[in-house]
Amino acid sequence: MFLDLVLLATLFVALGVFADMLVRHVRHIAHALKLRLFVIGIILGVFTTMPDFAVGLNAIPQGIVSVSGGNLLGGIIVIFGLVLGISLILHRSILTDGAWKALIPSIAFILSPLILAADGSISMYDGMLILALTGGLIYYLHRTDRRVLAPDPQRSEGGSLPISVLWVMGSLAGILLASNIIVDTSVRVLENFGVSQFILGALIFSIGTNLPEFTIAITSWWRKVPDLSVSHLVSSGLMNVTALGILAILAGSITLTTGYGYMILAASMTITLLMFMLFYRTGYVLSRVEGLYLVGVYCFFVVGTLLTH
Repeated sequence: MFLDLVLLATLFVALGVFADMLVRHVRHIAHALKLRLFVIGIILGVFTTMPDFAVGLNAIPQGIVSVSGGNLLGGIIVIFGLVLGISLILHRSILTDGAWKALIPSIAFILSPLILAADGSISMYDGMLILALTGGLIYYLHRTDRRVLAPDPQRSEGGSLPISVLWVMGSLAGILLASNIIVDTSVRVLENFGVSQFILGALIFSIGTNLPEFTIAITSWWRKVPDLSVSHLVSSGLMNVTALGILAILAGSITLTTGYGYMILAASMTITLLMFMLFYRTGYVLSRVEGLYLVGVYCFFVVGTLLTH
């Protein structure tokens, strides 16, 4: 037990280092290629959702893919509640453009699994619909989001582009490896306390597989690139839903028990995303107080889930 705790602490430090390198070198590449924030967010969203997707793939042959469904949906609450909330608390505030033309369709897409799962499952056909919606949304965002990542006033943008690409690949590999080891180690630790599979999936796995999102958000704010972190968090939410659709196709369907636990998850997810939309628009700034509200909803989700299971 003690060695597992030491391993977890070491991996948390390593994860932060990898995320710091990732943000720094992705920023360099983006500035050199004049890429848009939308493109960078999608790229980061895809790669940092890989731990969630890997858990789902491993769950299919074991017949517990529904645990992965809870992981992916619970991960959305982690991203917009815990990750964004703590980031705002630590960094006080962040300016926004207040534009809803890209935000509204993105949030609607992230909430779509709750509607599709009203019958108790995400079917293969629901998964196909999710993939079709993903393609349409990406095309729409590509046409509407024209923002380019600004130069970093505190760092030189020089250096070799191929070397930065290698650093990005290495950093992503490190993030994925550290995240998966953290999840495996956390399961061993928590099993000693008799924690159920549902709680491990919906609460613990949703945190463990979203550690890259947390560290990237923190380090990007620290490096004065707040737009990148918000764009990345939204894109991570989009990729969680896309991963859910792919897993539903591969597994045939993903069963989600529509009991009290699911109702709490659905309510927490809906409230979190609607609050995020409201805060994004109000005053054109995300504030520390709003971060407290977001973390509060996440705490409600955790307490409610524990009480019902």
